[in-house]
Amino acid sequence: MPDAIWYTLTERKESDLPMHLLVIYDTGEDELFCLDFNHVGINKEPKVVSFIPGIRLENQQYEIIANDFGDFLLDLVQQEI
Repeated sequence: MPDAIWYTLTERKESDLPMHLLVIYDTGEDELFCLDFNHVGINKEPKVVSFIPGIRLENQQYEIIANDFGDFLLDLVQQEI
């Protein structure tokens, strides 16, 4: 069964996903949300950023989606309620 590690390794091969990103969510709209281990917040947790496969690495914007995984997960739950 696929998981975040499998998906991240696959994206590294197929879309040149950088080593500092770990995929945690696929929006289904050509955008992946990833933990960015190069940018940690004051609580020492990685920020959640967007990555768009197919865009050259030097052109990636890495938009901050959430300050940490907890904030990201809470937002997802609140959207579903």
